Amino acid sequence: MSGADLEKVHRETVLQALSKNTGKIGQSTLLEEINILKYGAKRTLDKCAKMLAETAFHEAGHAVISKVLMPERIIEQISIVPREQALGMVAYNREQEIDYTKAFWFSQTCVALAGRAAQVKQFGDEGLDTGASSDLRQAMWSAWNPVAKYGMHPDSYNLDTTVLHEWSGDVYFQSQTEKLIKEWLDEATLKTDQLVDQYWEQISKVAQALLEEEVLSEAQFKSLIE
Repeated sequence: MSGADLEKVHRETVLQALSKNTGKIGQSTLLEEINILKYGAKRTLDKCAKMLAETAFHEAGHAVISKVLMPERIIEQISIVPREQALGMVAYNREQEIDYTKAFWFSQTCVALAGRAAQVKQFGDEGLDTGASSDLRQAMWSAWNPVAKYGMHPDSYNLDTTVLHEWSGDVYFQSQTEKLIKEWLDEATLKTDQLVDQYWEQISKVAQALLEEEVLSEAQFKSLIE
């Protein structure tokens, strides 16, 4: 967070304390102002028990598979509280440096797909909904970058096919890239489904905890999966 962000959080928390006549700033108030700045204000939605459970398993799937594939990535919190930017979220430390290797892109693809995979495992076809739209976009992005832009696929090694297509205008490069991206996504889908099955006990524990607490801190999450 920048200095301006911190100043804004401080100002808002002081105003909250003054409006409530508490004379002090509570930790919960401070954390909420940080969440508002990062992820948007809370939304009031009339969500039924099934929708809450779907969101809980969805976010639990993301979180657990992320920790399995990328244990070094810091998860600050997991939430099923609806906000302006999402119905639920797994929030990472945005200041952590990332090495964008082929392994990272593949893991990121799997993590993006893990929410829907967990939701479908728990609820069957009833778990297939539009809530995964942004995840599918993320999965496509995580496949497109290594395949089309950074030449990490064996069949496009050292080729930036976006440049080739731009220079030649040949649709061949576009169709070949789409084929390789589909292969990448198919492999990631298979891997994700296997991991969700393997770590289902941890996913279920995290989902149940989310239904009870709504928000899990990094420490709470670790205690559930270790």
